[in-house]
Amino acid sequence: KASASLWEQMIQAGFLHPFAPAVYTGIKIILFIVGFILCMALVLPTELLLSTKMSILFVGATALFFLPNIFLYYKLRHRRQEIYRHLPEAVDLLEICVSSGLGLDMAWNIVADEIRQVSPVLAGSMSLTNFEMRLGVARIEAMKHMAERTGVDELKSLAAILIQTDRFGTSIAETLKVFAQSIREERSFAAQESAEKMSV
Repeated sequence: KASASLWEQMIQAGFLHPFAPAVYTGIKIILFIVGFILCMALVLPTELLLSTKMSILFVGATALFFLPNIFLYYKLRHRRQEIYRHLPEAVDLLEICVSSGLGLDMAWNIVADEIRQVSPVLAGSMSLTNFEMRLGVARIEAMKHMAERTGVDELKSLAAILIQTDRFGTSIAETLKVFAQSIREERSFAAQESAEKMSV
């Protein structure tokens, strides 16, 4: 279960190679050993108490051991924020393309290319989703996979909304327009809430 959680984090951070979790774990072990050796070289010649030396060895080795965790955390955070920031614009472009008469699959491919200059992370995720659909994966399933790969809840909501649209035959363009507006309103409310919590 722990390895599955690490694998999900690696995917959401953009590391899609099957060996990424193993490489990540290996780097952590190497850093721990390096930290231990460096601290030992610095501490052993001193006249500190044995207990103090052991504490310094443990803290130094542990600090280096958790460096990859910090890197992975910021990588995840950066990717999620970038997708969240540019998702409304991508949905707007989808709505424009669909309203002009294009199918959602074609519109999805066009938007993935157009938004690459603004958000390579979102464009890459959309392109991978489009590749899945070309391989025969259903659109909704491919979008669910995209939400799982990115960890962005708004993409899960978008997939759920499009499922309802297909089921009830409602307008995709109107659905996308409402969804983009709801994301902007949610972002505005979050900004207002953060501003109210700030001290004068």
